[in-house]
Amino acid sequence: MQQTRRFLLVVAVGVALFLGSTVGATSPPGFVSSNPTDAATISSDLSQYTLTFSTPVNPTMTGGYISDVNGAIVSISITVSADDPTTIIIGLAPNLSMGWYMVMWNTALSGSDDPLAGMTTFNIA
Repeated sequence: MQQTRRFLLVVAVGVALFLGSTVGATSPPGFVSSNPTDAATISSDLSQYTLTFSTPVNPTMTGGYISDVNGAIVSISITVSADDPTTIIIGLAPNLSMGWYMVMWNTALSGSDDPLAGMTTFNIA
């Protein structure tokens, strides 16, 4: 089971890198920001992680997850904000441990079927 998770994690990272649309060095078109920002170190537990785009995103083409360094999924939900359709909210399990986390996401801007995908990281210290 653990080997399967790690394999899927490696494949997901490879796909994101292959598509050339990871956050950081090259941001996908329409991507504005994440909270926390890419590679940020924060000192408190999070209840959610947000991604913001320049235009509304397509909820039916939105997905993703957050995992810890062992490949365990720590996200519990992913939705497009009802108040702001340019924002994706990824809900997190309570009481995350200290350490690095990887965020994998995919979506499409409204009115487009062109997929966007990205990966970010953050650290809880």
